[in-house]
Amino acid sequence: IVRSPEGVIALDRVGRAPGRGAYICHDPECLKKAMKANLLAKAFECQVDRSVYQQLMTELGHDAGDAPGGGA
Repeated sequence: IVRSPEGVIALDRVGRAPGRGAYICHDPECLKKAMKANLLAKAFECQVDRSVYQQLMTELGHDAGDAPGGGA
């Protein structure tokens, strides 16, 4: 996952996008745990909205509604 210089957080499947990166395994449970502990906010040193986690879950091909607190 990468936070671009413009502040956009997105999946970086090849690991070459410019910006600050954070590694998360491809298992949706890892992303759910990261959301619960707000780990991306810590890694990127910025506020990360739940909608970002939901978008990442969608990009991974999983239902964002399954994420903790998801959907709302």
